[in-house]
Amino acid sequence: EGGTKVRLGALGFKNVYNRCEDFYARIADGTTPEYDVLLTNPPYSQDHITKLLRFCDEQSKPWVILVPNYVYAKNYYTEMFDAKASPRPLLLVPPRRYTYWAPAIRGGAGEGTTATAPFHSIWIMDKLPAMHKAVKRWSQGVSVPDVVATSKMTPPTTLVLCRSNATIPYAARTEADPARSSKRPNPRMRRKMRKGR
Repeated sequence: EGGTKVRLGALGFKNVYNRCEDFYARIADGTTPEYDVLLTNPPYSQDHITKLLRFCDEQSKPWVILVPNYVYAKNYYTEMFDAKASPRPLLLVPPRRYTYWAPAIRGGAGEGTTATAPFHSIWIMDKLPAMHKAVKRWSQGVSVPDVVATSKMTPPTTLVLCRSNATIPYAARTEADPARSSKRPNPRMRRKMRKGR
């Protein structure tokens, strides 16, 4: 616990609010702390992601959240952002799967933490100050063609900035994505895809 605050502090972000408390209770009673940017990795169970996205969308403040790749294909996500007149949130796709360190199950075998990488993660971000101009300049060093690359199964080698679902690299797409081929890749292609985890 507290690792997030330490890591962000090492990057120069000294005023970080990271406490173990009921976020939704704070929203309900109007006592959420003042903040400049909301950065979080929410629980994935129940309706946590839906409620968090709704909260973020209703605020004028910038937000950046880390979620499983399947979120962009969920109905709640498309219904929330597809009809918006303003630019959609941007997606930042890591070149390989993140490894998450989870506490060992209480009462189970082993102690400490266990490493797991069950899915490809993506960062969703919106409302950052001058975000689209700044990101455009930054992304000049992160070549991202605005085309669907359904035939390219080789994972990217660097961060990929996606301005739409159509630009998400094939290897990072969720199985529920209609642009992803329903045909299972051959063993050689599957080995290439696994190297990107």
